[in-house]
Amino acid sequence: MDLFAQASPDLLRACAWVFLFGWLVSSRHLPLRLSAGIAVLKIGIPFVYFATNPSGWFHLADDVTYFHGSILFLKTGFEPLSLFSDYRAFPLMAEIAGTRQHIAYPLWNLAGTHLFGPHYFSPVLMNVGATFVSGWFFFRILRAAEFPVLYCRLALVFFLLHWDTLAWSSFLNLKDTLVVTLTLALLHQCMETFKRPRAWRVIPIGLLAFAGVFLRFYAPLFVLLAAGIHLALQKRSWSLAGCLLAVAGALMAVTGRVASVAGRIHPAEIFWGLPQFLLTPLPWNLSAGYEFLLIPSLLHLLFIVPVLIVLPRLWKQSPPARILLTYLFLVVLAFSMVPENRGIRQRQMAGFVFIWMQFHALWRLARYAFREESSRREAQ
Repeated sequence: MDLFAQASPDLLRACAWVFLFGWLVSSRHLPLRLSAGIAVLKIGIPFVYFATNPSGWFHLADDVTYFHGSILFLKTGFEPLSLFSDYRAFPLMAEIAGTRQHIAYPLWNLAGTHLFGPHYFSPVLMNVGATFVSGWFFFRILRAAEFPVLYCRLALVFFLLHWDTLAWSSFLNLKDTLVVTLTLALLHQCMETFKRPRAWRVIPIGLLAFAGVFLRFYAPLFVLLAAGIHLALQKRSWSLAGCLLAVAGALMAVTGRVASVAGRIHPAEIFWGLPQFLLTPLPWNLSAGYEFLLIPSLLHLLFIVPVLIVLPRLWKQSPPARILLTYLFLVVLAFSMVPENRGIRQRQMAGFVFIWMQFHALWRLARYAFREESSRREAQ
């Protein structure tokens, strides 16, 4: 009860709304009681954290910049929709973002502070809500990959309560959670297009990819390249593969980052960079501000061998899911060759693939234990 007394009315109201939203979204694929329990757990962590310290203990440079920028934007009299209705709003948003391109997350911060009040926890709770949307797409992707319903439901629970999902969304005002949501949405749209190829389906893919450019310009490019390579490896729908690769090329041209990206790639770095990127973050080498990843980093190391074991099995077992593994290969290979971007936040772009492989390792272990127990009982 002391926590409820300490919590501000805005925090209580924001947690209530995000709880209802998360319950509604997750109940689409999970029983009502289970989805309610998951929503309570996911909301409970940031609630306790911000009730005891409204400003939070963990901070990096850009999370504070985004938050203070949204407050400045509100104080000037602008609202989220002002970006589309007032020509003066865009230059201010670009100044807050530090670039005219990555304005999506400052806009997300503005939406959070506009809805829940001028508090640091407002965009953080928006990110908690985004994890439920990510989970919805995660479930749909696994169903599109032809895994059984029980498998997909348990995988969804594992994703929503995974240590990485909770850590990245519950404490800091960072864009990484939203990047994952957009990536999963784009992968889902690509897989739906593969199942029912139609020319018009490239349009929503292009729109999602274009939106991703304003969040983290290279994030949608990995998905489009993975989708094109996936289709090419399957030797089907060459025209669709060409369209996806053309969209990726167009986005690269629009961003104007081709030369700068090419200059950062050092192929010789891959021999050292590959294991470094796969194992990051090391729990004994966490940078200041990343202490909230101590437990997730330990668990990531614990699962690295099971993940490497199930990876080839998943490639063989589920051809539709190979787009996820292709995406993982591209992310790992690319950042292994770019030393200055070989960090925790870049690996988190593929965190949901690691979560899926970790779950699959546990799924196989549980099935093996069940078979052994059944055999023992029959022998008796």
